[in-house]
Amino acid sequence: EAAAGGRPKAAEFLALLESRLAPEQSPVGSANAPVEGDAETGESSWPSGLPAVLLAPPWKSKSKPSRRTLVVRDVVLPGVPESIVWKAGEREFHISGRGCRFSWAYPEEGRRFRMANESAEDDERRHLAYFQDALERSAEKADLRSLFWLSEQTAVATWNSFPPEKYKYYDVTDLHRILARHEMATLPGFIAFAESRLGLVVEVLARVRSARVAPIMATAHATLVRGRRIASGWLLAFAKEAAVGLIPAAVGEPGQGRRHAESALRFMATQGHQAAIQEVAATLRDEVRAAVAEVLAFDPYA
Repeated sequence: EAAAGGRPKAAEFLALLESRLAPEQSPVGSANAPVEGDAETGESSWPSGLPAVLLAPPWKSKSKPSRRTLVVRDVVLPGVPESIVWKAGEREFHISGRGCRFSWAYPEEGRRFRMANESAEDDERRHLAYFQDALERSAEKADLRSLFWLSEQTAVATWNSFPPEKYKYYDVTDLHRILARHEMATLPGFIAFAESRLGLVVEVLARVRSARVAPIMATAHATLVRGRRIASGWLLAFAKEAAVGLIPAAVGEPGQGRRHAESALRFMATQGHQAAIQEVAATLRDEVRAAVAEVLAFDPYA
């Protein structure tokens, strides 16, 4: 009896195919045809000529092969110079606040909002009290733009010490302006800010050449979707700084930080920067060099 549409059933089709083929070409009863497995052991009796991936599929393995992970603690690397790579006119643009929708919040455009007969010192004390009040009230958040009313020294100290989760802000241009005004002095605050606003910080720090930025970019490269392109560009543009900042974590204690650092170093190696990584590792002791070589040689998809 034929199946719907006039097609023969599977058994009839195989019989027809067997009759049309030579005996040595027939898939039915040939030496290359699979046979039923052992009912007791559950093992398949596939022919030994098949590729290993088909004979023992990785997804059927109960346990992955163990990796010999080398752990090296207390890795100290030499410091490298830090700088910010601004495009022509970029820093001046962010300092001016012209890229922000709320330019009145900036001191240069908003001095008329200062209270009558108030000195600059009193104005700064009032804004510091505003930050202190926001810190003491659990439901209160401080407007990040109040930093722009403070003197440079006070603004940097506040930015680097105030809890990032207690800020409210309007858009990323606020963060661009903080970096443009105070440059490398604000980096500790950005590192803390990255824990809650990684995507924004990656966009701002994409121009910062510093080994301290490397762990942030490694995390963004491993976890973000929109920020991955920016993080990848930073890792390739500042390969030496990235290697200096990532090697201690990549050979350190197992954990999320190590996985992100390892992934970033392997990415850099595949994009032509393995020599830069090895150059940094060459300045370290033998056990660190061996651990770095193991990280680069490891294939997470094998």
